[in-house]
Amino acid sequence: MGLFGSIKRAFGGGGGVGAKLELPKSFTWEDAQLAITVSLTGHKEEPRTVESISFRMQDVPEQEDNNSNTTSQHGARLDYTWDSVEVIELAPGETRTLEVLMPLPYDTAEKSALVEPEAVGGGFLGKILGAVTTGPPTDIRYYTVQAKVHMTDVKGTANASKQIRYGGAFRSETRIGGFRIN
Repeated sequence: MGLFGSIKRAFGGGGGVGAKLELPKSFTWEDAQLAITVSLTGHKEEPRTVESISFRMQDVPEQEDNNSNTTSQHGARLDYTWDSVEVIELAPGETRTLEVLMPLPYDTAEKSALVEPEAVGGGFLGKILGAVTTGPPTDIRYYTVQAKVHMTDVKGTANASKQIRYGGAFRSETRIGGFRIN
């Protein structure tokens, strides 16, 4: 925990509870769920009751240029939230580890054409648009998984986050001597 986390706890934020996430190195959409290990450490002196844990998965946009001063926001293409509602009693100083299976937001079996070929009169344009399917993004390499731990009678939440790599991502560009070729 860093300096700001210590200050936050000293002023009552997070309820004096610590949270830590462990994720697999990578995942694919075909996995259908993500195995997350959540470690919670209770307040030093008082018991705490965890009401729920909110998980949020967002894409991490890749930087276009290493020399660029622009910053990009998380969740530009994927911003998925899921709540695990399980009441957990933490005794003072107790450390508890939970195994959570977060369902992934896409069902890979349910891909459908973005536009039916007949809707645009068939032909060449219909074939091209019919080949474009809705479904999970396969070109994003990294995602951030965040957890917010909500507690009874405590202002604020305990937070943790970690990045995970998408195992099927590919890069659709080539760089030669610092120039990008798509």
